[in-house]
This record gives sequence, C-alpha cells and structure tokens, in this order.
Amino acid sequence: MNFKKILGFVAVAALAFAYSGAKAQGEYEMVVEEEATLLAPDSLDYYSSYAETDDILRAAVVMSDIYGKKDMEFTRGLLLGMQQSGLPANSVSLKLINGEIPEDSLHYELDNFDPHVIFSTSDKECPLPLLNYTRSHGNKLFNVFDAKGDEYLYNNNVYQLLTPSLYFNTSSANYFLQRYPENVLLVVGDLDPSDTLTRELILAWPEEYLMMISPEDLGRFSLDDNISYLIYPVSPSNDDVKAALNETLRLIGETPTADVRVIGRPSWISLNDLSNHIANMDVFIPSKIYFEPTSAAGKRFISDYNGKYGHSPIRSFPVFAVMGYDVAQYFLPRLVDERKGNEINWQTRNLLQSFFDMRKSGNGGYYNNGAYILHFTPWGFMQKDLLY
Repeated sequence: MNFKKILGFVAVAALAFAYSGAKAQGEYEMVVEEEATLLAPDSLDYYSSYAETDDILRAAVVMSDIYGKKDMEFTRGLLLGMQQSGLPANSVSLKLINGEIPEDSLHYELDNFDPHVIFSTSDKECPLPLLNYTRSHGNKLFNVFDAKGDEYLYNNNVYQLLTPSLYFNTSSANYFLQRYPENVLLVVGDLDPSDTLTRELILAWPEEYLMMISPEDLGRFSLDDNISYLIYPVSPSNDDVKAALNETLRLIGETPTADVRVIGRPSWISLNDLSNHIANMDVFIPSKIYFEPTSAAGKRFISDYNGKYGHSPIRSFPVFAVMGYDVAQYFLPRLVDERKGNEINWQTRNLLQSFFDMRKSGNGGYYNNGAYILHFTPWGFMQKDLLY
C-alpha cells in the first residue's frame, strides 16, 4: 500500500459525505457527493447519492494539512463519532475542504456547499480567510486545535474549543488556593515569562505562604513535618525539572511524615521520562485535555477505531482522533437539534478527552471554560478533577 493510501487521501480536492443513518444491519452509510478526486479509508462504505432534507445540517471541515496525520486522524474520529452519536437518518452532510487553497478558491468551495457550520483544523491560528467568510456569511466557525486564538472575544460566530489560557490559568490557580490555602507554595526555578499559570498562582497566593527558591536552594532545604507544602518546579527545561523532582523525592525520603504535594506543568503529561517521578509522588497537573487509553471508555474507543480503520489512533497530545470523536459526540447532535428550530442547550459534558463547558463571551462568540486537574497519586491511581 502506498503512502497516500495509508493516509487515506489521494489527489486532494474536496470530498463530501452525507451521514444517512443506520441500515438494517446496523451499519452507517457515508455518501460521496463529489467526483473521485480524493479517496477516503477503504473501511468506509460509499454510495452515489442521497436525499437532502430542509433541516439537514451541512458541516464543512476545512483541513489545514490535507496529508497530515492531524487532519486524517481528526476526520476519522469525527466520522466514528457521527456513527456512534445516535443521530437520526439524513441529519448531517459533511464536506472535507482543502484549506491550503487560495482564499477566493476556498470561498468558492464554501459557497457551493453553503455550510451551516465550519470546523477549522489549524493549530497555529484561526485562518483569516475563514474568519472573513464567517463574518460575511454568518456561519458558525469552530476553532478546534488553536489554543491561543482570541477571535471568540469579538466575533460572535467563533467557537473556541480549547480553553483560553486566561480562564484556564485563573481556574487552575483558584483550584489550588481553595483546597490548600495554608500550604507553603515553593516555586522552584527561574520563571518562564510565557508561563502565565505561574504568574496567576504567585499573584493569588498569600504572601506569608509563598517562597521562591532556586534549584540549588531546594537541595539545601529541609521539610518541617508540621507544615504542608506545594512544590512547583517552573523551569521549562526538562533537565531542571527532573533535578527538582529528584530533590523533592530526597526530601520526602528524609521526612516521610511531611505533607508534600507537587504541582506540574501541562507539558509534563507528554514527557515519558518523568513517569517514574510522577508515580512516586502526589502530583497535580492542570491540563486542558486528557485521554485515558487504559480506561474502559478509552479501550472501547481504541477497539472501535482499530476495527474501522485497521490501526490504533496515533499517539499525540491532544489525541487527534479522540478530538474528532468528542466534537462529533458533543456538538453535532446540538447543531442538528438547532436546525430543527430548537435552542442549543450548552450543558456541560465530560467526554473521552475534553470537558466541554461552553460559555458566551459578552458580545463575542463562545469559548470552552472546561479543563482538568490531573491528580496522580503514589499508589498508582489517577483522578481527573473537573475545572469550570
């Protein structure tokens, strides 16, 4: 099998699917609407036509990298999520569009399809051509992977799915302050100017319980078993973090009765060489997303995905396939319901990887206020606390 077949796409242009419900055998039909300019995974069934109804939801996925793993995995997860969402027959028409084409060509493709909603897979910034299009046409634009976008603040058509840093950092700081207000916060290392979470914690923490020390000072530090501690290594260097965690383990070994917790940075989740450190301490890591592949739901998703596409989801952070699945499970049923004339109910929901808590931003659009605190214990358990 050649490389393009492995990706599931060839001779990239635009492909449209219509989700047309369950057949008698319990399968789902995916309908090709365009010429054979782009092949989709062999494991999907295709049919040549479908009957579009007045209240069908037309959803476009504008792909930032049509040959990239991110876009392939997101789309496959989206299709699997549609299949398992319980949506009624002929409720969604889904079209994939190459987002790398010139703006006038992109607008032409969108005009031909006339989508009600657009999902952008760009992870750098929400593309200006899409923002321009939604301003003039009024489509809902879902910013799926871009974590730094602020267009939701002033564009009422934009939906920000990764929790904006402003709300994420404030919620995380409040989580620790409310639960451990009289713990001594030991901030270890030089501050990263871009680390707004640390800045929020320092500003919020009572001055009498705040200590900022160097890694060298931590090596000379002694714990008092009458005091509770939150140790927060803030260096962006992995080597510095490991050194600080080694010193923390030494301190815990010297004073085993001391009450010690460690605050981790979100980047720790994807660092395998920290797993042994985390497994031997009480560690709290704020994270906008988290997928548990060993949970019952995680195992079921991986099995279903493997059964449909012949391979497991690619390991990434976030897991792209799971992002597509969560988007299909949460947003598509609500958007379909809206097409029927009903008002959307943005109730909170904790899914495989995301905790969606959609909120209106003044006169702007919507943003997700949901996130997690991942609590890893020395006994091998992990608990996801919801932030909202």
